[in-house]
Amino acid sequence: MKKKYVVIGLVATIAIALIAQTQINAMKNWESKNIEENGSGNSLWKMIKNRWSKEMMKQEMNNFCNEEMHRNRWSKEMMKQEMNNFCNEEMHRNRWSKEMMNNYLNMTKEEGIIEYIDGKYYINGIEIYFGEDFFLNTTSRSDYDMDGTYEKVIDEINGLVGSKVIINGLLEDNIIYASHINGIWLRMPCHNEFVELQGLLEKINGSYYINGFQLMIKQGFSKSDIDRDGSIERMYDELNGLVGEEIKIDGLLKENRIVVMHINGIWAR
Repeated sequence: MKKKYVVIGLVATIAIALIAQTQINAMKNWESKNIEENGSGNSLWKMIKNRWSKEMMKQEMNNFCNEEMHRNRWSKEMMKQEMNNFCNEEMHRNRWSKEMMNNYLNMTKEEGIIEYIDGKYYINGIEIYFGEDFFLNTTSRSDYDMDGTYEKVIDEINGLVGSKVIINGLLEDNIIYASHINGIWLRMPCHNEFVELQGLLEKINGSYYINGFQLMIKQGFSKSDIDRDGSIERMYDELNGLVGEEIKIDGLLKENRIVVMHINGIWAR
């Protein structure tokens, strides 16, 4: 009985070996055929590896494209947001400017005949302050009296004496500080005293002083060689060349500061 089982086991083992050999031969024949057809000598492993590489490359390309699409979409969204912010800021700025102009126009409005009495201008019994002498003697930027010429501000105003006009401005103590004439911009409605000073120019903590008054100078390059060193420099360099010297300045007084117009008779704005 035992011999019978041994014979059966041996036969089964031989059968399995034959089947395995048949599979091996089939794979060898397939590989040999592939080599003959492709002429590349690629093995089955190389083909599988190449196919895997192509799949990986395809996946990488898909990932790259998806990232680019996401990045472009993000960039467009950011650009759109920046444009919206810019437009909102511009709208806010324009709205603020319009409100400021409306506030100037709505401060005080007097409509009547301009009169000139004892060196002063009046409208409806209210004194009009158009500006300091320095401002009144500058060339006007608008033709207020509509005579076709741009004259000194004082001459433009004199051309309106006896005429019906609209004055807008700030009313204080029965004096209206004019900002507009007939809706045309004139100046900020405030009173600035024009002063002339002579003294030693000092520099303290980066600021310039004369007789205790701080000098407010323009930014950027000077139009003239104020310190007379032979070169035109930035305004603070021009003043640095005058520190410690006695100079003469004129300008508009604002509390303890002076908006400098001239230095030693040279235009400084």
